[in-house]
Amino acid sequence: MNFSKDILPILGLFALMWFVWFFAGGPTRSANTEGSGLFSFSMPTFVIPNIRHATYTPRQPAAATEPDTHTDDIPTNGSVSPYAQDVSISTVQRTSRGDPSREYVRLRVDRRASARIVMTGWRLVSLSSGASVQIGQVSQLPYVGRSGNGDNLSADPGDVIIISSGRSPIGLSFETNVCTGYFEQHQDFIPRLPQKCPLPEDETIPKRPNQFNDSCLDYIERIPRCSTPTNVPFDLQSTCRKYVLEEVNYNSCLVKHKNDDNFYTGEWRVFLNREDTLWKRKREVIQLLDREGRVVSTYSY
Repeated sequence: MNFSKDILPILGLFALMWFVWFFAGGPTRSANTEGSGLFSFSMPTFVIPNIRHATYTPRQPAAATEPDTHTDDIPTNGSVSPYAQDVSISTVQRTSRGDPSREYVRLRVDRRASARIVMTGWRLVSLSSGASVQIGQVSQLPYVGRSGNGDNLSADPGDVIIISSGRSPIGLSFETNVCTGYFEQHQDFIPRLPQKCPLPEDETIPKRPNQFNDSCLDYIERIPRCSTPTNVPFDLQSTCRKYVLEEVNYNSCLVKHKNDDNFYTGEWRVFLNREDTLWKRKREVIQLLDREGRVVSTYSY
């Protein structure tokens, strides 16, 4: 028997078993090996990620849809107007009667404004309802019996602009003057027109030889301011009666005083000619926009 030839297969088997043991983990073999023995097989392991310190990014919700406030057609660019320091909404007069003639917005021009401001083409808009109206042209010197608005509203420093939702009692938007108080005699304006007409007794009275007698002068002194007599006594002096009927009225006042320095009284009446009210009774936000859609003033209640 050749001992060296017989031992070689045994040594080869041990060498093979050592290689298998070494590559199976050897001395560092995991403790989780199932069973015992050299040829035991370990259970497969799964790597579970460590999420304790992971950063959580919440899912971003879809952008919320803004409620429809019907303001898409309002021509505003959101910027502040250069007139914002000069013009403001000072009052909004609401009505519970549904009468547009009793509803108005009052604008005020600051006395420190540097120049006259043209407001024709400006707009009033409601951010609550989406309502939008434009300030149109006016009649700067209205005459009774004449129609049409052909002048721009050009407000001076200190002026007040009253924008009524209803119709004009005389069919015009206009600037008030010392004579427009006559309009109140047969029409109702809200608010009431200023009563600044010159008293008939202070007007130029005819001199000799056409001077009036005492009875006529007494009658003229009793005529109220901004009032045209409707029942002139027939027993008055004929020239006096003719004078009262022809001279104590709006048009005559206009002719006599339109060139006076203090003729205009610093107030404008603008009428939107609506059949219904425009502004909400409560929870309203009204903006005044200039011609470029820039915000001049905001008023809320």
